Amino acid sequence: MYDWIKPENIIENFTSINYNILSIAIYYINKINNEKSPIEKINCLKRIDEIILNVDILYGYPINKLNIFLYLIIKAHPNFFNSDLNYINLYLPYEYNKGRNIQLLSIIKFLINKLLSFSFNDIIGMTEDEYNNIMNLK
Repeated sequence: MYDWIKPENIIENFTSINYNILSIAIYYINKINNEKSPIEKINCLKRIDEIILNVDILYGYPINKLNIFLYLIIKAHPNFFNSDLNYINLYLPYEYNKGRNIQLLSIIKFLINKLLSFSFNDIIGMTEDEYNNIMNLK
């Protein structure tokens, strides 16, 4: 659906070497919905977090993680991501519901809410009409 959106549209100074890493993160975003237990779901979130941190390391300087996350969510287009986050939050066993896990859940929920507050133009840098014109040319 959003094949025409490239990392360069959202992530500043993106280099093609990172595309493979981002495609792995997209895989894990989609995998969250297929996992049954909250532990398996939180482990997918941890992998996504590690991948985003590695993108930082590859660049050698801090990259806006919100932009990376926006790109990943747009490309993955997960069906029940917010529902999965709520499921993790409600049913994650106590021993897992602390430290980095709870911090990670809070950060991702914040990013999802931030994403929902953006307009179409804020996310991809063009109006919906411009987008429709591009799609009609294909």
